[in-house]
Parts: sequence; C-alpha cells; structure tokens
Amino acid sequence: MKNILYIEITTYANIQNCTIDPGKKFSVPFEWLEAFVIDEFDWTVEEFLNEYTWDNSETVLEKAKKDGVIKITNEKTNSNEFDPKTQVAIIWSVEDVKGQRRDLNDEQCMEVLKALKVNHDANYGVCWDTIDQQIETLYPIK
Repeated sequence: MKNILYIEITTYANIQNCTIDPGKKFSVPFEWLEAFVIDEFDWTVEEFLNEYTWDNSETVLEKAKKDGVIKITNEKTNSNEFDPKTQVAIIWSVEDVKGQRRDLNDEQCMEVLKALKVNHDANYGVCWDTIDQQIETLYPIK
C-alpha cells in the first residue's frame, strides 16, 4: 500500500453537499495539490502554502470535492499530514534539478525528485550532491 502525503488547508468556504464547517481544515494529496496549483494559479506548492487566501482555498476545496480527493481533517488524523503550524517542509522543484542538468526534460526531472523522495537517507537529507547522484543513477551521461 502506497503511503500518501496529505497537505492540510484551512478554509472558510462552505461548499454545498460537503460536510466541512467553515473555518475548518481539509486535506488533499500533495501530488494532486501540486498539479492543481500549477494549473490553476501558476504557483508551486510552497508558494501556495505561503500565499493562499480563503478564495484560493475555496477553489481548491471545490476541485478536490469534484475529484473525490478531499479528506476532512478537523483533527490531525495521520502522521503523514503536513501541518504548517508545527512542521516545516523543504521543497525541491523541477527547476532545481534542471539547474544541475539542463538536458533533462520536466518529466525526467520529476522522476529524479520522486526517486529522491523514496530513496533519501534521513541522516543526510536531500542536497545538491544527492540530487547530482540521483540524476547520474537515473540518467548517466554517455
């Protein structure tokens, strides 16, 4: 079973047929949010989490409900949920990977990031050296 990272968002939105009270929290999968905020707002997840307004959260809530990915989290229910009030997240992007290897396309860069997420050593974390090593593992220069 795949472990899914959820991102918690607070909203005052009141969506019809949605059992969420205004001013409460809901969660969506990180990967879903990442794709949505790029398409809808042209933001990274980090930018969204730092800049979103209640209007933005309402848009996310509506789409998450429509896509069936919403998870009501009035209480924190999963240790994999990101809580910006008590946790920090370091975000690496496709652009970071491209900065190390310009010849890689966006899909290849995302594969590098996904591999880093799965394979990183918590003693060392992710840094430029680990990014370079993962790039070389997946896409060696011939």
